[in-house]
Amino acid sequence: MARRSTSPVLFLTFGLVAALAWQSGVGSLPVAAQSASPVAATEETLLEITISPDLLPQGDRILSELMYITAPGGSTGSWREENGVDWPGLRVHHLLTGTLSVRAEGAAQVVRAGGASVEDVPAGMEVVLGPGDTWLARNEIPFEAVNTSASPTHLLLWVAANNEHPTELVRDAFPGAWFFGDMNPLPQGVEVPPGPVTLRIRRIELPVEGRVAAIPGAIQHAVRPPTNMEGTPVVDPSVGVLPSGAVVNIGRKPVPVYILSLESSEAGAGPPVAGTVEP
Repeated sequence: MARRSTSPVLFLTFGLVAALAWQSGVGSLPVAAQSASPVAATEETLLEITISPDLLPQGDRILSELMYITAPGGSTGSWREENGVDWPGLRVHHLLTGTLSVRAEGAAQVVRAGGASVEDVPAGMEVVLGPGDTWLARNEIPFEAVNTSASPTHLLLWVAANNEHPTELVRDAFPGAWFFGDMNPLPQGVEVPPGPVTLRIRRIELPVEGRVAAIPGAIQHAVRPPTNMEGTPVVDPSVGVLPSGAVVNIGRKPVPVYILSLESSEAGAGPPVAGTVEP
């Protein structure tokens, strides 16, 4: 299995290096960004479900990672048994654009865009995902995902898994045919909120100096698309993460960001429950 290595492409400019450092909480933000008053932001909730504890990782070396992924047109991504071994936990794919046809060797679940229910997907059954659909499965389950169209598919990939390998520090979380445009990993040792938890994904148009506060006791990630709203490349580090976990726009123009949060919720209340999925 290919492990993540330092790619020269990611370090072509100081701006991109700084962006990765801020996303991982390393380094300091400009004083103006740290002291600015909160600015109103527009947001849209893309997903909100309750997840039962049996889907979540358990252990002392939990790594939580959110990525903005592109699956090129005509590509196939295969996740084999050896990819997930020693990394038990939860894997979530949320499609932003395009389609994917997914077939897993174990049970999975799907939440359709705009829907209010969680669909069980039996092992070996092919499911076609479209914009706004979300696919959930244990990270140990092998699967194959195919983009049958000629256009790229863009999705958010979140993995929370416990590292049970005695020496391995990090492992690629996505099939080799895909590539990531932005990522926000949290160091190993992340604590998963106890009991049933609420998984929420929001799309927020963050104005200049706008910010999204951290949620006490929760896991929170933020990634941005590889281009701005006009479709041109973003070349400056425009999204930072403060030591508190708050997300702030430190760029010179508004920027869309995707915020994923995992926080405690009461059993039997709130949105539909995803759970009881076995490898």
